[in-house]
Amino acid sequence: MKNQQKLYSMKLWTMMNMIVLMIQLNISPSDIVEISKKLGYSVYCTVSIVNEVMKKIGYKKFAR
Repeated sequence: MKNQQKLYSMKLWTMMNMIVLMIQLNISPSDIVEISKKLGYSVYCTVSIVNEVMKKIGYKKFAR
């Protein structure tokens, strides 16, 4: 169980870093969702994380 939590945390951290980089490169939120779907992340999870990252760096939320 502990290893699953650690793996999930690592995936989440990797995804957050990926999204920060994509936003800095001016990749659109819809492109981020498409890329994350190809990597196996759910759309809901991706949108939630993107919105949190965008709030932290001063951008508005994007529609789900």
